[in-house]
Amino acid sequence: MRKLGHRELKDVLYVTCIALNCGTVDELRKEVLYCLERMFECEKSGFFLVQMPHRWVDCLGSVVRGIDRDFLTIYDQRYRALDPYIEIEWPNLPPVATPEEIFPSSDLIASEYYNDFLKPQSIRHILTMFLKSDRQPLGAVGLFRPSYASSFTARDKAKAELIVPYLVGILEEKMLSNHIMHCAKVFESVALGWPHKGIMLLNDSLEPIYVSDEAHVLMNSLCRKEHAHDRLQCSLPEEIYRCCEELRRCEEDQDYTEPLQRQFTLAEGKKDQKLSVLLRLLMHENRTLFLVGFVPGDPAVSMHRRLNKLGLSQREAEVAWLVFNGMELSEVCDKLCISHHTVKSHLKSIYEKLGVHTRANLIRRLTNLN
Repeated sequence: MRKLGHRELKDVLYVTCIALNCGTVDELRKEVLYCLERMFECEKSGFFLVQMPHRWVDCLGSVVRGIDRDFLTIYDQRYRALDPYIEIEWPNLPPVATPEEIFPSSDLIASEYYNDFLKPQSIRHILTMFLKSDRQPLGAVGLFRPSYASSFTARDKAKAELIVPYLVGILEEKMLSNHIMHCAKVFESVALGWPHKGIMLLNDSLEPIYVSDEAHVLMNSLCRKEHAHDRLQCSLPEEIYRCCEELRRCEEDQDYTEPLQRQFTLAEGKKDQKLSVLLRLLMHENRTLFLVGFVPGDPAVSMHRRLNKLGLSQREAEVAWLVFNGMELSEVCDKLCISHHTVKSHLKSIYEKLGVHTRANLIRRLTNLN
């Protein structure tokens, strides 16, 4: 690496400190771009994250400065396939690169990608920082200069190469922190009142992003041996994947107010036991998630299933179960995060569907069911 002077090293330290003091990934992206534009004398820049598991750069969810967001849509729809970097696998990409290093400058200037996409945005010189952790892609930072500006120098590239490892470490830590906060919000909003003890959360690609300790123990008997100790790499039973896809299709076909869910049982390994599974589709911050709850031999699961067969909705079954377990109406409100009026409305519907008229009659009816 080219030897850097005191000023360049000071720049690296400064942008590292700025990144460390950011609270979220989006704040980090905005603040880092502002610093890098000043350091590298750029007029435009973009901080892009990689969309997993496809490993492509998410342009539409990027943070950019000086770039019309309409161009990001155009890139996503038309010019992604013409990007000089697109043919290179992430593990083979260098930490820092310019297009000329992999694409002759004369060919780049004559290309459709430059003339129809870059040139209309007054972009001529590009320096890209590829952010990878243990050869896994995290994101990329693009720094852009117009044709009347000078090209990026070897010193610019050396400074960027020194920044990359610090930025990778900080970005990875922020992404993990955001992931933990995201999971916590999901569980706070939907898992209260669930009779299941083992909880898993799957993302839109049906990959586990959270597995509770109880769920991990239960799934050990169902996962392939090579993944038995890796809770985020286990291969789930095919029926879970199939039901997830079924719920996804239901969500695409119609609007819904009640949670979309499926309940079924699985054979637990070679123990000749049944594992009860309740699967619910969630929409959280415009993301599709799947909440999986399971536990063997749980009477609550059997009760919910029987109440569903009697015509009770999932929420009505939850209210009935909590009342059966001795909760007062105010406690039910707190547990399910719903209003007193909503609880009374659910109870009225429950009474009508089960043919009872009082709380005592309801408990007696559920006792017989149980």
